[in-house]
Amino acid sequence: MRELFVGNVPFNATEKEIVDFFEDRGVHVLDAPRFMRDKQTRDFLGFAFVKIDADIDPTDESGPFFGQDLRGRTLRIEIAKGPRQSGFSGPDPIRRERARASRQRSHEGASF
Repeated sequence: MRELFVGNVPFNATEKEIVDFFEDRGVHVLDAPRFMRDKQTRDFLGFAFVKIDADIDPTDESGPFFGQDLRGRTLRIEIAKGPRQSGFSGPDPIRRERARASRQRSHEGASF
């Protein structure tokens, strides 16, 4: 099993079209494609993830996916990477301590 990233998908494409695209090239799709959507508007973002039952390198120029199009748009198909890390791991403890010390100093000099 391999999960693929499928980019540049037409915005009005259906799950069936994506499944048919792969199966027409002899690759069995294991689950329904996961279409990525905007969290607020639910609009399709133009890319999806597909789990296939094959060990094919989708970037191989002689492979069945290289340079293929769907409804006139050339699809970008790659092996999916793991979840992306945002780099944000919460508040910085040093910054938090400096801010606390600064607030404490400003309150010490103030007379209420």
